[in-house]
Amino acid sequence: MLAYEIFPLRSQELSAVRKYLQSQILFNFGAKFINYSLPDLDDHKFAYKSDNGAFWVAIRGDEIIGTIGLVVLKNGLGELRRFYVDQAYQSQGIGLALFHFLKEKAIAIGIHSLLLGTAEHLDLAKGFYISQGFLPISFENLPADFARSPEDTLFWKMNF
Repeated sequence: MLAYEIFPLRSQELSAVRKYLQSQILFNFGAKFINYSLPDLDDHKFAYKSDNGAFWVAIRGDEIIGTIGLVVLKNGLGELRRFYVDQAYQSQGIGLALFHFLKEKAIAIGIHSLLLGTAEHLDLAKGFYISQGFLPISFENLPADFARSPEDTLFWKMNF
């Protein structure tokens, strides 16, 4: 079994997490996003901590192997953000562990539905979301406080 830890993002990991996310965005979405900024990480304490949201990092030794963020929206909704597992560690249960960790935290703070955006070409991600009970939702049916990322073309919702 692979040994790793999941913990909240700390200021000392911010630079490494930013590099990790930029590498994941480049790998998953290509060069057109090479200069993509991460405004949610510029003020991560506000973006993820307000109203009990959070950003978690999966670490193996000193290597970041996954990330996941929860932004609390209005009306009992939560937005799953920045959910990545390093390609070398996919299909080893890390994504499932990160997701279940986030889901438990979301339920504990009163969230009853999760929303997310992803890209059409990410078949592994789409399969994961479907396997966890997410259903497609149109962009027009998302709440106004949902923060769409430029790479998002598909949107999903899961009710608990």
